[in-house]
Amino acid sequence: VNKDLFPILEYEAPKAFFLGKESRIIDANDERLGTDKKRHLYFLDYLKWRDKPLERDDFKDMHAFYGRYSEAILRHIVDEWVLLYPSDPDALWALFLLDKGEGKRESALRVIRRLLSLQPGNPEYLESAADLEFERYTQGASYLGKHTPKRAVTFLKKALDAGAVN
Repeated sequence: VNKDLFPILEYEAPKAFFLGKESRIIDANDERLGTDKKRHLYFLDYLKWRDKPLERDDFKDMHAFYGRYSEAILRHIVDEWVLLYPSDPDALWALFLLDKGEGKRESALRVIRRLLSLQPGNPEYLESAADLEFERYTQGASYLGKHTPKRAVTFLKKALDAGAVN
């Protein structure tokens, strides 16, 4: 523990900074990032006490707050949000953005297709689907491959018809 008589941070932090090192203490001890068995968070106690699931807007607020701080926490929030509200477009969009950001193209495509089944004319969803399908085509294009840009072009045409600008 950092104390007045034992000022670890005062001397160790500047040394690490100038040596170009990063502290891993938080990663190892932050209970928010651990497994469920390792965690003891007051928030989890609150949820048990509350005895009902969080509302859709609660998840939306947590997503907005934690999205700036921790991707690991954000993943837990979004997964729970989608589990409790599987048809919520905001939850599915958050999942899509996470999957896409983590490079999980196939998973992101499945999510964007679910979104399009809920809102078939949404220009943002259509444009995102076209981008992913085109990326999928370019990544797998070869003289041996059977990928075609047909899906990407179809989504792009629908996006243009729906008024997508980009």
